[in-house]
Amino acid sequence: PTTPTEQQITDIFTTILTTTNPISTDDNFFDLGGNSLQVIRVVNRLNNAFGTTLGVRDFYTAPNIATLANRIEENVLANLSQDDLAQLLDDEGDGRHG
Repeated sequence: PTTPTEQQITDIFTTILTTTNPISTDDNFFDLGGNSLQVIRVVNRLNNAFGTTLGVRDFYTAPNIATLANRIEENVLANLSQDDLAQLLDDEGDGRHG
């Protein structure tokens, strides 16, 4: 994982899959042994962690960490108010993060 979003998703995958093996951002959740019941748990944790509204269908079309991270970040940005977005862009322009 190279971003905080990817790291948090990796942590969720690791917990749900009860694995200690390293997980790549390109690894498919189902190839790692994940099943449909675990998908529901992952989606619930992702939505709680990021304040998103991803559905199970979204997960099936993006079953790896890299794609999920992009989808989550797009969802978060799409739901920002104009003021929050302006503040984020202003902070980025000033070189401040966080």
